[in-house]
Amino acid sequence: MKKQLLFVAAIAAGMCATAQDYVKVDAAGLGVGGDEAVALAAGTEVGRTESFIMRTAFDDTYKVQDVKANDCNLWVFDGTEITTDNGFQGQTNPKDANGDNPAIQTPPTAPVSGAVIEIEALKDGYVYVWGKLSSHKNYMVSENNQPMGYQLVMQTATLGKLDITVKGSDEYNYVYEPIAWPEVIFTGNPESAVKENGMGVIKFPVFTGCKYLVNATGSKITAGGAWFDAEGDVNIGIKSTETGVSYALYGAGVGIQNAEVANVVAEEFFTVAGQKASAAATGIVLVKKTFADGSVKTVKVIR
Repeated sequence: MKKQLLFVAAIAAGMCATAQDYVKVDAAGLGVGGDEAVALAAGTEVGRTESFIMRTAFDDTYKVQDVKANDCNLWVFDGTEITTDNGFQGQTNPKDANGDNPAIQTPPTAPVSGAVIEIEALKDGYVYVWGKLSSHKNYMVSENNQPMGYQLVMQTATLGKLDITVKGSDEYNYVYEPIAWPEVIFTGNPESAVKENGMGVIKFPVFTGCKYLVNATGSKITAGGAWFDAEGDVNIGIKSTETGVSYALYGAGVGIQNAEVANVVAEEFFTVAGQKASAAATGIVLVKKTFADGSVKTVKVIR
């Protein structure tokens, strides 16, 4: 049985610090680059934090992939800007044990092969897997090989923002009905389905000791990384360094195109022991961010 979510505030330098950390895909560091696909074995570690480990779930070949879209080239997670370069994409569509698309079965089944991301939770909280998503492909999240519900938010060029939730039908949010394409879930009309790509995130709760599979079906997920937050209330936006255009996916301004992503007006740096540090400090650094609206959050950064 899954544990109940525990939300524990970390204390540093006399302030409450929201437990956050992230892994950014470093395709070059994994040996993936150029035009040729490179084989990565099941269990290849993409990165780890104190909160989770990100791996490849199964054997597959991967190519380096920029995850920018619709003129935006930066992610903004609670004021932390992350570039979209150097993500990766597997080359094999995920299949279930019968060689079928696992999302459209009744009930859906977890994939056993193909381009699938694995998240191993080391803490209770929420994970946001970010990347270039498509409105005309099914997405899945499975907990210990049981398909579960999730929230998908993505920004597209013509449809605007798609914000959809796949709901499970029991107390564990497990899914027993086929999973439709995001825009079909969003509109309720299969005839409306068109191909739209965009930067987006897939959000789901995680529990210590559980393993989660994240994947597209009928396609290959293009992943840029994953962000962990203990409370699941991260402000997430995307923006362009060239045009200044920004879109809010989560948090203030959600649903409003060209919404301003909350600006960071001040930053302070601390060691994990709570001592004041310089902006150039390396290792594990706590960054206290003060936003223009007066809100404050602290992010753990590994440099």
